[in-house]
Formats: sequence, structure tokens, C-alpha cells
Amino acid sequence: MSQKASRHFLHQRLTAIANIPLAGVIAYALLLHADSHHAAAKNFFSQPIMTAILLLFLTSAVYHMRLGMEVVMDDYIHGRRLRPLAGAANIAFALSVWILGVLAALTLLAS
Repeated sequence: MSQKASRHFLHQRLTAIANIPLAGVIAYALLLHADSHHAAAKNFFSQPIMTAILLLFLTSAVYHMRLGMEVVMDDYIHGRRLRPLAGAANIAFALSVWILGVLAALTLLAS
């Protein structure tokens, strides 16, 4: 197995493991505030610790998504010209999702 494949495998597993408790905390917080008013939920999620958890989860989940899509593209995209375009689109999409998520979390923190 090449060094790149080993690193990819390790990163995919580490992000999967990190996503479990982070998603659990966020799901628990959402369930806790399911019946709350908008302002109460907004106040809770605008706390710095919750913003940090949201940002950690966002970063881990988006990176995990990008890694997973790379595996799918390696399996199903065989064209010489199409593969680099698909890889660039994967990175661009992941980066745009991450940037929008960070902006949303920071907007929540600033409010």
C-alpha cells in the first residue's frame, strides 16, 4: 500500500471516529432545544463552546466527505481528462461548504 493510500485510510478512519462524539453532542443539543423558542436556541448555540464544537464537527465532517468522494471518484471515474476536473470540483464543493458553515457559525457567535 502506498504512503498516500495509508494516509488517506488513516484520515478517513480518524475523521469517522471524531464525527461520532461531535455529532452526538450536536444532536443532543438540538433535541434539548427542540421545543425551545428561537431566541433560546440561538443563545445556546452562540456560546463559544458550542461554536467550537460546531466548527470542529464541520471541519471533520467536510474533510471526511471530501475523502469519501475521492474514493468514489477513484472507483467510478476513469477518464483521463474527467478525473482532474472531478477532483477539483470535489475540493471546490467541500471548501465552499466549509466556508459557508464557518461563516454561519461565526455569525451565530457574533449575535
